[in-house]
Amino acid sequence: MLRTGEKTLWACTSFFLLILGLCEHSQAMYQCTIERSQTLVRKYKEHDFLAACREGNVEAVQIFLDQEGFDVNENFESGVSGRPVHGLYLAAQEGHAEVVKMLVNTEGVDVNQ
Repeated sequence: MLRTGEKTLWACTSFFLLILGLCEHSQAMYQCTIERSQTLVRKYKEHDFLAACREGNVEAVQIFLDQEGFDVNENFESGVSGRPVHGLYLAAQEGHAEVVKMLVNTEGVDVNQ
């Protein structure tokens, strides 16, 4: 049988190892998210695609365009105005020519949005 002090030590050690494992798992999940989204700056609460267009993050925009079923014409709620906005509009407004070219050349894009 374990003595009271040994039980406490065992419980504390088990708890510490559990927390350590959870932290490592959370950290790994966070790193995967960063790698997939190409480190988007989150100044505004908006869809990651809009953030990528607003920042001119070509790699992140390409990730969305490569996703099966992603609708480049979908309007997402802007984190600034709160109104639905098209990613192409934001990229053009912010002067990100590479993202604008990429979106305009995407098959099925509606440039009149």
